[in-house]
Amino acid sequence: MRSRSPAPDPLSLGGGRFRLTRRAGPPPVIIKQGDPAALAVEADALRTLGGWRGVPPLLDSAGDTLTTTDVGGAPTPFPALSGTDLRELGALLRELHTLPVPPPMTPWTYRTARLSEIHARPAGRALAARPAPAPAPRLCRIHGDLVAENVVWTPGPVLVDWEFSRIGDPAEDLAYLLAVNGASPDARRALMGGYRDDDIANRVRRWTPHLAAEAIDWWLAHGQVERAHDLAVSVGISLPSDPSGPPRPSDGAAPAGDRPR
Repeated sequence: MRSRSPAPDPLSLGGGRFRLTRRAGPPPVIIKQGDPAALAVEADALRTLGGWRGVPPLLDSAGDTLTTTDVGGAPTPFPALSGTDLRELGALLRELHTLPVPPPMTPWTYRTARLSEIHARPAGRALAARPAPAPAPRLCRIHGDLVAENVVWTPGPVLVDWEFSRIGDPAEDLAYLLAVNGASPDARRALMGGYRDDDIANRVRRWTPHLAAEAIDWWLAHGQVERAHDLAVSVGISLPSDPSGPPRPSDGAAPAGDRPR
């Protein structure tokens, strides 16, 4: 007689937008339920990256449910990460960004469209006159939402929650990660040291305020006023007087972030 599956345990992750459940197995799995369009983007990313060490293996995806292998481990608050951790994370991101992909457009076209998207929102409008980052030498698969909660340490880093993944500029992942997690100068040096690409550093600096503004607009639109204020202060951006910007797009090219955490 087949044994009964263990009862699922609810998880506290998911940013409030998804219901996550852990089932002990065998095999142990994470069941994620929520917006079918977002989960379709995540499933596509996980299929594309199948076999790569930086993602949990995809087991099944249908409609509003996505099932992956439970890799164990847990997120670590960004300030608690050691220099060794950050160098390891930087190396993992460099690996991700060097995986071959068919680019959907030229880097120049992508850069122009992406900045136009960001600058159409309230906080982003104030940055339209700032120096733009140079186009990337090439586009790649990016995670798109590198808040600390989306990096599970097992003990090495595994990246989860891929619903905002897309083909983009690798500097976006690094700039967003450094901006929204409040990285110190030492943390930045460690991460970039692990990434080992001196040529990307200037683009990361140029992308940082634009991606911070995008996060600010998202948080304001979802009632995360204090979090938006703290980020605005840290990057020197004035909060918009009207926080009710246009709704965030939900397609695969959408701006990054499962923000409400």
